[in-house]
Formats: sequence, structure tokens, C-alpha cells
Amino acid sequence: MAISLAIYCELGPGVDALLERLSDNQAIGSILPGTADADGDSLIWRGRPVAVRSPEDIVATDIAAAIFLDDQELAERAIDALLDADVLILDGTDSLAQRGQGAWYFGEDLAPGQRQFSIAGAAASHCAALLGLLDQVPVAVDAAICLPVSYHGKKGIDALAYES
Repeated sequence: MAISLAIYCELGPGVDALLERLSDNQAIGSILPGTADADGDSLIWRGRPVAVRSPEDIVATDIAAAIFLDDQELAERAIDALLDADVLILDGTDSLAQRGQGAWYFGEDLAPGQRQFSIAGAAASHCAALLGLLDQVPVAVDAAICLPVSYHGKKGIDALAYES
């Protein structure tokens, strides 16, 4: 049975690449993209345009799984309804982890029945790998992380263009 997948994201190259990778996955029957600024935009899914919605227009009980890509404020707008509906959540925004809900996933096996988890970004994965090599647990860790503006999708690209 094919599932309905909600993708909460900023529009841009990241979500386009994800949709291209997921397009061959026959377990996904439909997608419901949600963005903070749903303004008549659409994304291409399997060669067809799919309307982008406001996160409040995606009904949690109508979907089986959700992915949060890059916008923590957007995640916070939708995550409670998804948790209440026990939707499978892959969180790329750290929202679940910061709430103490869901597991951090660094590539090892998930606990049986785990339905909500945060995917560690490259910077967090690298820091965790380094910390795992240390003989002593540090008291504090400060990390300076530089990310490309495209990490924030269309919003980041537009902000950079406005500043230029």
C-alpha cells in the first residue's frame, strides 16, 4: 500500500533533489509539500506539478509520514499535530531533539517501534564521531559551523540577493 508523505520545507535545490530521489520509491503514493510561504507555488513530483500548501492545510491523520527539512519554525507549527496522530517523522530541523522527543539518528539501527527521530546533519554527525573518539567526556563543546546560503532554500537565496 502506497503512503502519503508530507514534506515541510523551504523551496529550493534541497527539496528538489529530495523529490527527485524519492520519485522512484513506489512505497510513496503521494506527497503533500508544505512551506511557510505557500503562495501558489508548486513542486514537480513524478513529472507533474504538486501544489505547495500552508502547514496548517495538511491534515495529520491524512498522512503516514512526514519529513522536516530545513525550517525549524515551520516544524514547530506542524509537529504537535503529527505527534498526536503518531505519524512517522523524520526531523532534519532538530525540533524533536530539542524537545527531548524522538531519537537522534547517526546511522545506527533505530529502536524497534521508533516512529519519530531526528536526522543529524553533517556537522552534528562529524562532531558526534569526533566526540566518540575521545577518552574523556568534555564538559562543553563549542562548534562554529559554516553552511551555504542554499541550506535555507529559497528564503536564504532571496535574503542573500537582497543583501547583495
